Amino acid sequence: MSQSTVRDFEAGRRVPIGNNMKSLQHAFEDAEIVFMVDEEGRAVGLNGPL
Repeated sequence: MSQSTVRDFEAGRRVPIGNNMKSLQHAFEDAEIVFMVDEEGRAVGLNGPL
Protein backbone atom coordinates (compact mmCIF):
# COMPACT_ATOMS: atom_id res chain seq x y z
CA MET A 1 0.00 0.00 0.00
CA SER A 2 1.32 3.44 -0.84
CA GLN A 3 2.12 6.19 1.62
CA SER A 4 -0.40 8.41 -0.15
CA THR A 5 -3.15 5.87 0.59
CA VAL A 6 -2.34 5.96 4.31
CA ARG A 7 -1.92 9.75 4.29
CA ASP A 8 -5.27 10.29 2.52
CA PHE A 9 -7.02 7.87 4.89
CA GLU A 10 -5.59 9.62 7.95
CA ALA A 11 -6.68 12.99 6.55
CA GLY A 12 -10.20 11.71 5.84
CA ARG A 13 -9.87 12.26 2.10
CA ARG A 14 -10.74 8.67 1.21
CA VAL A 15 -11.45 5.22 2.58
CA PRO A 16 -9.04 2.48 1.47
CA ILE A 17 -10.37 -0.35 -0.68
CA GLY A 18 -11.11 -3.63 1.10
CA ASN A 19 -7.73 -5.32 0.75
CA ASN A 20 -5.86 -2.19 1.89
CA MET A 21 -8.16 -1.82 4.90
CA LYS A 22 -7.49 -5.45 5.83
CA SER A 23 -3.74 -4.85 5.47
CA LEU A 24 -3.97 -1.92 7.89
CA GLN A 25 -6.02 -3.98 10.33
CA HIS A 26 -3.55 -6.89 10.24
CA ALA A 27 -0.58 -4.55 10.71
CA PHE A 28 -2.16 -3.10 13.87
CA GLU A 29 -3.15 -6.54 15.16
CA ASP A 30 0.35 -7.93 14.53
CA ALA A 31 1.79 -4.99 16.49
CA GLU A 32 -0.76 -5.67 19.29
CA ILE A 33 -2.20 -2.15 18.93
CA VAL A 34 -5.79 -1.74 20.10
CA PHE A 35 -7.98 1.27 19.35
CA MET A 36 -9.90 2.51 22.37
CA VAL A 37 -13.37 3.97 21.74
CA ASP A 38 -15.96 5.72 23.86
CA GLU A 39 -19.58 4.65 24.37
CA GLU A 40 -20.52 6.18 21.01
CA GLY A 41 -17.77 4.41 19.09
CA ARG A 42 -15.51 7.45 18.69
CA ALA A 43 -11.77 6.83 18.84
CA VAL A 44 -10.28 8.15 22.08
CA GLY A 45 -6.82 6.57 22.08
CA LEU A 46 -4.53 3.66 21.37
CA ASN A 47 -3.22 0.91 23.58
CA GLY A 48 -0.30 -1.34 22.80
CA PRO A 49 3.26 -2.29 23.68
CA LEU A 50 5.78 0.51 23.85
